[in-house]
Amino acid sequence: MMWGRRPAMARQLKALSGTGLLCYLFLCIETYLSHCYPETDWTPVAKRMWPWTAGYWAFGWDTYWVAVPTCLLEYDSYEQAHAAYEQGRNLAKPDFSEAEYNELRRLFAGVTSGDPEEELNRVLLLPIDFCNDCDDAPPTRLEPCHCGYFEELKRILDAHGIPMPDVAEAAKLPACRRGTKESRQDFAETSALSILLQPNARQLRREEPGCKS
Repeated sequence: MMWGRRPAMARQLKALSGTGLLCYLFLCIETYLSHCYPETDWTPVAKRMWPWTAGYWAFGWDTYWVAVPTCLLEYDSYEQAHAAYEQGRNLAKPDFSEAEYNELRRLFAGVTSGDPEEELNRVLLLPIDFCNDCDDAPPTRLEPCHCGYFEELKRILDAHGIPMPDVAEAAKLPACRRGTKESRQDFAETSALSILLQPNARQLRREEPGCKS
């Protein structure tokens, strides 16, 4: 298995809390998006992704799924997508407006058909699959079944010549470090770790070499 050949990375990942592992997954996804689509503004996706850790994980996908092309493009109109969104279990989730729906449709129209086999869709579906594998709750530690998600992301990033983000970036917040008092709390605000939500994110993307999948 990949981590067996990379003991340093394995040690770093094992030092992350369950929240930290999800945040590192987000950082890997943002790294992929910002390098492969440097001219695209992925802020709408990031805004739907990072709130996951601020509530119950079982409800995270209720907010996030509209930011996954293969999920949103299943519906032909805002009314259909909004009706599906309202059926979610999380009654405290943010509103899903028609303006946001149109923004996401325009974003996806330029980069994907919504085919679930497309690389972009596989990458954006990983948080949902990861949380399902964690039984919709932060794991207490890194388990072998979790490694496949990071292995898949590494294969994809390697194929584009993109280095994996530094694990230390996900450990900057106490809630993301295993064994801290904060890591044992149910909720954590982690959006400060986001690459895409930083004020200068678009300028940084322009300065990075991009690639297309």
